Amino acid sequence: MTSPSALIEEAMRALANNDYVRAARILHFAAHSGDSHAQYLLAHAVRGMASDDGASPAMRRWYEAAAAQGHAMAAFELACLLDSRAIVRNDRKEFCNRNVERAESLYRQAMQRFKENAQRGESESQCMLGIGYRCGLGVPLDLDQSIFWLSEAYRNGCTDAANQLCSIYMSKQCPTELDRMQARHWYQEAKNAGCQCLYVEEYE
Repeated sequence: MTSPSALIEEAMRALANNDYVRAARILHFAAHSGDSHAQYLLAHAVRGMASDDGASPAMRRWYEAAAAQGHAMAAFELACLLDSRAIVRNDRKEFCNRNVERAESLYRQAMQRFKENAQRGESESQCMLGIGYRCGLGVPLDLDQSIFWLSEAYRNGCTDAANQLCSIYMSKQCPTELDRMQARHWYQEAKNAGCQCLYVEEYE
């Protein structure tokens, strides 16, 4: 009998290959059995199978189920979804206010869990916490905290953090020469790590 962790790994390989149908089949039992990570991944599989970028009821249901169990990324994705729907449906003020309030609550929930994991040294959570501080999602807008956590994330192996750091230094309203040097440094780090780099024309 295949272990739950092996099934999750198999499903993640299928998702990486854009084989959403296979991933959904693999994840079905674990998700229905209450595994929050399987529920989160199943939401991604359902999203990948959709013919457009809309939010299907099944996708939202699995994000909701995972978020209810404290899955940080599920809460974050669901908040982003509600945020975008509030913008698209701005003709209905009451609908928008409900979605925005729920999104803000989910962002706070996600960032609290990311912070707990980040303090334990989990690089992906450190990166997400850094993004939260950069954008003011669920935590106060704080570029110093953002740079700190993104730097920690990169130091602990999250290469995507290099792109975020490059973007922070390049996006400053009046960048100093030191800011430009930092941006060049993080651009090279991202490029060397094989990331799809931002600001290519600036440094090529």
